[in-house]
Amino acid sequence: MIRLGNATVHLMNAPLTAQDVDLLVSPANTYLWMKHGVAGDVKHQGGDVIEREALAKGPISLGDVAITGPGSLPCRRIAHAAVMAQDLRVSQESIRTAVARLMEVAEENKTRSLAIPPMASGTGSPTAEVVAAAMFEPMIEFLPDAQHIREVRICLPDEEYLRLYKDVLGRFFAV
Repeated sequence: MIRLGNATVHLMNAPLTAQDVDLLVSPANTYLWMKHGVAGDVKHQGGDVIEREALAKGPISLGDVAITGPGSLPCRRIAHAAVMAQDLRVSQESIRTAVARLMEVAEENKTRSLAIPPMASGTGSPTAEVVAAAMFEPMIEFLPDAQHIREVRICLPDEEYLRLYKDVLGRFFAV
């Protein structure tokens, strides 16, 4: 856990779709299809209505965010953050841009709590270490001045990811 302004960032080994938060984040492609990975799990757990609503808002630009309802998930809304285009490749810069935009959208919508998974983990993705750094950089820059965001939960799939994300976050604050 680390405090950034009024916000606390928690790293946890916990299922994303079980989080009771204002805004649950789903890594997305620019067309907002929800077929695979975290997005596929969000759709599977929350219902097809989520993808139908997302598709109606797409396509969006790489790095942009579309907000939908939660389907049957316990969160209030879902933010679909476009970290990949049609080629389904994710870059360090697309992650950084999408997380920065996500922070802006969350603040604009007076969001108090967010749950975020690793923003890339499939084939064609940067390493987990690069993904973690690309996620943390915009949060560290944005959160100290945020007026509404109070809690960011980084929901990681296992203990190995948890250790790696703690190590990467620790590097940002090493003396």
